[in-house]
Amino acid sequence: MQDFHVVIIGAGLGGLCLAQGLKRTGIRFDVYERDPAADSRLQGYRIRIDKSGQQALASCLPTALFDLFRATASTSPRSACFLTPQLLPVTGRTPMSWDTGENDDDGDLSVNRLTLREILLSGIEDHVHFGHALTRYRRMDDGRVEVYFEGAASVSCSLLVGADGVNSQVRRQLAPYAEPVDTGSMCVYGKSEIPLSDAADLLGDGTTVIFADGCTAIFDLMRFGDHFPNLAASLAPDCKLTPVTDYLYWALIGPPPKAGTGNVRPYPGSACVAKNRHARLAS
Repeated sequence: MQDFHVVIIGAGLGGLCLAQGLKRTGIRFDVYERDPAADSRLQGYRIRIDKSGQQALASCLPTALFDLFRATASTSPRSACFLTPQLLPVTGRTPMSWDTGENDDDGDLSVNRLTLREILLSGIEDHVHFGHALTRYRRMDDGRVEVYFEGAASVSCSLLVGADGVNSQVRRQLAPYAEPVDTGSMCVYGKSEIPLSDAADLLGDGTTVIFADGCTAIFDLMRFGDHFPNLAASLAPDCKLTPVTDYLYWALIGPPPKAGTGNVRPYPGSACVAKNRHARLAS
């Protein structure tokens, strides 16, 4: 497999996880990302990793990095609370994919997205090339693929992988007819400083989900027990993590008229991102 070379377009979580897996199996790879750096734009805050996701990370990451991933997860309880708009308990609304780990230690983990990305970058930095926007690719007569970038030299590879999201440039050339379908729903999400302790107690049972008429609100207290750089120094010294303070993650999901998308404004002391979920909605 020494002559086999994989080029991955997109240095998001999926592309980097694949790169780590290729490294682990000894397959040559390079990752090309259009953004100038991993933290050059907002790409979300809290992300929920279920059992399958954790198994995938365990199979791709070195043991030290996987241990660091688990150690940087939120220490808030994993249980979930489902409520009506009047904040009364509601039953039968738990997503089938959610596992709160009530019966074992393998429940879903809530982690900080940038932290996970920094962990996935560790050890493969020399093979991740930022500032490379794909323009097109060409299949060669010998079966290899020539990949072209804006303002950069082209590269050739044995296999080209598009891991560049719902608006993938690779997909647009490979399957231009497979356009994403707009679901008609929108997700506005962000993070805020942790509320006062009395208010935080209302959200102390893990993830809180409020169901309204066609809309859903999600709140998750993200608490981290240790300073991330210290955790990295003890578990994976070569991994450099950005310090992260505790925060309240929130998301509002619903049709644009209900979400009030004409006037999306972040509150002082908070940050928010509005996205149209073309492919699916994920909390």
